[in-house]
Amino acid sequence: MTPRLALAAMSALVALADPAAASDRIVTRSRAEPITGSIVTSDAQFVTVELPSPEDQAAETIRIAWTDVRALAPAPDPGSELARQFQAGEDIWRAHERLRRRDATGALRLLEPHADDLLGLPGPVSAQLAEGLLAGALWVGDWPTATTAWLALDAEGTGALDIGWVGIDPDSGVALALPPAFVDEDAARFFTERAAVLAPRLTTQPRASALLGLYLDAAAIEFATREELARIAERHDAIRMELLRAIGRDEWVLFVADTVTARVGRPEARAGARERLRSGRRGVAAWADAWAGLAIGLSLVAEQDETAQRRGIVSLIDTALHAASTNPALAARAWSAAARAARSIGDADAARTFEAELNARYPDFQPAPSRGPAPAFEEGLDS
Repeated sequence: MTPRLALAAMSALVALADPAAASDRIVTRSRAEPITGSIVTSDAQFVTVELPSPEDQAAETIRIAWTDVRALAPAPDPGSELARQFQAGEDIWRAHERLRRRDATGALRLLEPHADDLLGLPGPVSAQLAEGLLAGALWVGDWPTATTAWLALDAEGTGALDIGWVGIDPDSGVALALPPAFVDEDAARFFTERAAVLAPRLTTQPRASALLGLYLDAAAIEFATREELARIAERHDAIRMELLRAIGRDEWVLFVADTVTARVGRPEARAGARERLRSGRRGVAAWADAWAGLAIGLSLVAEQDETAQRRGIVSLIDTALHAASTNPALAARAWSAAARAARSIGDADAARTFEAELNARYPDFQPAPSRGPAPAFEEGLDS
């Protein structure tokens, strides 16, 4: 036996005689002392550790969320599944730290590489990913990313990050800045692409799945041809009926459905939705009033009659002015939509006026901002 083989054999015997010598060491953020044990399994949300126990007792295991894991010893092999799971938890935790320092762009660069793999899955890591994406994307005005993140959060999904400031209505769970109105083809296409990954993961959550279907219809009309619009209207009628069967009388989902039907449905359905938005739903909450005004305006400017289109522009401007202080994100979209509608009917002067108002009031407004590579970690701030 060569000296190297003899040393390896001796090391193996020592490990068998002393289980602690072969143990894993997990340093967490929530515990003062490291955890010593053996990693028995792991997935995208948790690492499961078997703790040392006397031979006459059943082994005890604990599950630790990856966002709580600060370090593993020995370090996992680079490129291994364990290493990827650890890195995802590390990135999401660091992103939340950046959000607490108001570095939304840096946080999003850390979070977005994990969205396709984790967004919409059950578990604490995915919930913290969605919370971070929602907060960061709202901060920079990236409506498509914020919308997919909000839809991915289930009713109990929030908690790891204080995101009350982003405007989640406590009664309905609705993200107030995120009506189903993209007012931009690129933003609508980006949302549609990201939603394709999210949709299969929401099939067990009827409310979130129904809302996602409504938002997909709202996105589709931004880039659909006239022939495609007719098919979308037919599909939307079927989706609405299925929605009613699936969720019953959920008042808030029905309200969101009306804001979409006002733009997507057949002519009689659009008119009916506008009437419900004018009467039955408005006044319930200030945010709902603004959503209804935006939906009515967008619905009217899409009609063929120029008189209706001009009434729609008036509704959009009225909504923009009334929502300026309570919902600036929605107000900016109302100005943008009014400018586009004015230009489409040949009123270039009005379009320039509305664009000037948009630029003066909301100089940073853009439907889907682009971002560069992930930032380097800052010593002492991300540890």
